[in-house]
Amino acid sequence: MNGWRELSEAIEAESSAIVEFIDILRREQDALTEAKADELAPLIAEKITAANAVAQRAQTRNTLLASRQLPADRDGIAAWLETHPGDLAAQRGWNHLLELATEARELTRVNGDLVRLHLQHNAQALEALLGSIRPLPLYGPDGQHSPFGSGNLRGAV
Repeated sequence: MNGWRELSEAIEAESSAIVEFIDILRREQDALTEAKADELAPLIAEKITAANAVAQRAQTRNTLLASRQLPADRDGIAAWLETHPGDLAAQRGWNHLLELATEARELTRVNGDLVRLHLQHNAQALEALLGSIRPLPLYGPDGQHSPFGSGNLRGAV
């Protein structure tokens, strides 16, 4: 198979896998913003499968580059494109893949921020609930301040 076409096809397959991953990230973001916690567990499983597919496609691309004695990473693609300036399909495909990867990275960052906000909110709610059943930090029967007090005003007066 022609090396140009083979690399373009590998890049296209990787891009398709990233598009699927992005779709899952968007659905995850919707579930997080709409507080639909029950939708998150299935999305996690889908996200793991999609991330593995992206990694597998990237490995295919890197193996293809290595088989041509090029570095198996961005430098390898750069070297390929530099020595094959006529491979416009690979150039366009690579640029599109980089745009998709940037989008996926940003969605992942935003989703992580949303998860942190939910966790913070839950921690605050839990603290408020636990605080309502913890003893009040009042003065103990001996007249000394006790951070654990007896929990009632009568024993603290």
